[in-house]
Amino acid sequence: MVIALAIAGWLMTQLLMAATEPHGREQSGVALAKALRPALTPETPVYAVGTYEQSMTFYMEHTVTTVAFTDELAFGLQQEPGLGIPTLGEFITRWNARAAQGLPQYAIMRHNMYQHLQQSQLPMKVIASSERVVVVSGPVPGL
Repeated sequence: MVIALAIAGWLMTQLLMAATEPHGREQSGVALAKALRPALTPETPVYAVGTYEQSMTFYMEHTVTTVAFTDELAFGLQQEPGLGIPTLGEFITRWNARAAQGLPQYAIMRHNMYQHLQQSQLPMKVIASSERVVVVSGPVPGL
């Protein structure tokens, strides 16, 4: 009886782990980060607008500039203020300037932020999305 209970417990643990693994991958953004990574060069800006997806930054292996977000990054942004844009208005100005030059750029944001910026007519194209976030690119001629 003890062996049967031990085997049943082990099987339940394995099933629970297998069932939660896809959810963990979705929450981590690994698929989105890997889809974006080939398009990035060291000069390509990636913005995190109103959010900061730590795991995506890790999987992209690329520096991300935060926009209108400090939270746990406040100390680091005080040390390196160039890694953050304090206001949404400043981000929109910077995004539009690069878009006018036809330079590539990307942004990660929540769905509600995407809808807000879309209503503001920010030139952007969705390249990937998940339950949590949307990844957009600036319009680049020829793409």
